[in-house]
Amino acid sequence: MKRFIIAIGIIGLIIPCFIFATEYTVSSYTYMDPKYYTDETMKIRYEDETNDYMFYVSDSYQTIWMVFTEEDLNIMRNTAQKALEWQKVALENKVEVSKEIPNSQLSMKIAEKSGSSFYSGSYKVPVRFNFVSTEGAGLTVLMLVGGSTTASSNKYIDLEFVGQWIMDIQGFADAISEKTISEAISKHNSASSNAEELFK
Repeated sequence: MKRFIIAIGIIGLIIPCFIFATEYTVSSYTYMDPKYYTDETMKIRYEDETNDYMFYVSDSYQTIWMVFTEEDLNIMRNTAQKALEWQKVALENKVEVSKEIPNSQLSMKIAEKSGSSFYSGSYKVPVRFNFVSTEGAGLTVLMLVGGSTTASSNKYIDLEFVGQWIMDIQGFADAISEKTISEAISKHNSASSNAEELFK
């Protein structure tokens, strides 16, 4: 069973969740699960109607959406570029450091589908990015550090985002770049338009 980066604790309550009807994948990147030390693929999806972006993972057991805005996406882009700058400095100087990247804080909504059960995504989880270089800067990692929150409407619903270890910082920067995502959106819209032309 594939393990996800989200842990959700529910005590005696199932609530409806929003599901995006027209979302589609615009990019993806590889990360390490910090809990199980396994390499995983994170899809980035986009919802035209709401202009929302999301991290998305799914298998036969569970589907998770972590939703963020275009403003959040720009924060991540700036963070990735700063991490690349720090990576270069760390490698050139062979120094070890663990430091939060300035202005990298944001928050995300969570939605989850597990079997026939749906859980609300109206509660935001705060996250931030840390840069870490170890072993004389032989290894550099961009850490997406998670957090937890309790639903404001019910204290028995806890949502926790464990986080991600992004080993390929350049790959992450490329995956979330404006060029990558805008091209994917344009390609999707063009394909959708061509499909509609067939059914006039």
